[in-house]
Amino acid sequence: MATKGVNSVTLVGNLGSDPELRYTRKNVAVCSVSLATAEVYKDSNGVKREETEWHKVVIWAKRAEIVAQFRAKGDQLYVRGKNKTRKWTDENGQDHYVTEVIVDQDGDIQLLGGKNPQSV
Repeated sequence: MATKGVNSVTLVGNLGSDPELRYTRKNVAVCSVSLATAEVYKDSNGVKREETEWHKVVIWAKRAEIVAQFRAKGDQLYVRGKNKTRKWTDENGQDHYVTEVIVDQDGDIQLLGGKNPQSV
């Protein structure tokens, strides 16, 4: 029997820019954010290093509106969603790919830090 697999991404990081809120033709909210996660370690010479990884996150529906209203560049965010890669072809016939963390009705967002952290 074949298994479907698991596609789950959990991140805690800081917003690299203010959230970008837009609406689909059917008036569904979509919010795009850039989330930075950092790893601190010591290299082989004992020097402290920090590596930052950037993640594209797409949040849907009411959660999108909440993140856009209550979060700004630098704020901390907890995200649980699924990894998805999109492909498109530009006007010159060149293929492009982008991998995003999608937070829909099955995902979770928590507004961290600040005076009123909350789960949405």
